[in-house]
Amino acid sequence: MIEPIESLCYLFIEMAISDGQMEKVEAETILEMITDLLNSDQGNVLSKRSSTDSVIIVPKAIDFYFKNRSPELVNNTLQELNDYLTKEEKILTVNMLIHLAKANENVDPGEIEFFNYVKRSWELD
Repeated sequence: MIEPIESLCYLFIEMAISDGQMEKVEAETILEMITDLLNSDQGNVLSKRSSTDSVIIVPKAIDFYFKNRSPELVNNTLQELNDYLTKEEKILTVNMLIHLAKANENVDPGEIEFFNYVKRSWELD
């Protein structure tokens, strides 16, 4: 079973590639966000690893995600996080998706579509 922090990585990666590619700034932003989450009060709930492990977690998640990317992986990730996160944590996650979409200073229609899909899936509309 994967940790919630890995599921969050997958969600962030899907957002980053929903415009067709993941840019370096988006990968860096994912690393920063995962590090921040692991440093937060919720860090010990999302993972048993330390924030310094984010440099291991994120590249492994990217590698896994690109090898296994599918609609089922996206939907399973959304469902797992829906069951695990509180409403407030879901709202925080959606806000982090917005931050990630803006990281390359170009919000693509694919990113908007994915953002809206996450909100609908988690009934945050």
